[in-house]
Amino acid sequence: MAQQVSDFHPDILEEGIFRIARKAFDYHKDIQILFSSDEYLCSSDRYLVISGSTGRFILSNLNFDQIVNANANDYRVRGLKAGLIPGARQVSRPADEFFWRYAFQLSAGRLLPSCRSNDVVQLRHWPNFTRLPITPNSYRIAALLTARPTSIDTAQRLLQVSHAEINQFYSAAWLAGYTRLFNRPLDTPVQFKTHEHIGVIRMLLNRFRRPSR
Repeated sequence: MAQQVSDFHPDILEEGIFRIARKAFDYHKDIQILFSSDEYLCSSDRYLVISGSTGRFILSNLNFDQIVNANANDYRVRGLKAGLIPGARQVSRPADEFFWRYAFQLSAGRLLPSCRSNDVVQLRHWPNFTRLPITPNSYRIAALLTARPTSIDTAQRLLQVSHAEINQFYSAAWLAGYTRLFNRPLDTPVQFKTHEHIGVIRMLLNRFRRPSR
């Protein structure tokens, strides 16, 4: 079978909210991404909190369709000096769940960049399906890929599921860091390139480092 190649732009994971969130996790920064339909963004109750210092996130009155499809004018970013919003620890979720949900929504049945249909993959551990969006056959796919390394093409044929379903599952598992790759050098989930606005991003991150007075 011919290898399926991602039809996404190669830099799809180096843009928008995903890039901001990934950097916050990587650099252990705490930020709040505020959404609003009016000018009073700072009072909005629609937000995404990325607590890089704890490796967790919070979503308030938003879904991942809105996050994945957000334009730069839809949100603002501010630093959180005190980490998670007070009282919200109990509703926060681990970072790997953010990556699974983001990839699951973005994929919509397509392979994300760096994922290939001939990849030989094994799951490192069983995903927490009680908390994650799943496909109709996610349990069967997970059982096969947990039991032994299997190519995505072979898994699709053995389980008789659609390419779209196996692609969406694999993309989500890969971005969440759940997969081990056997047939080619391992890619890290995101390889950031120098952004055209890297100076602004550095200034923003540096601002978050300043201690409270």
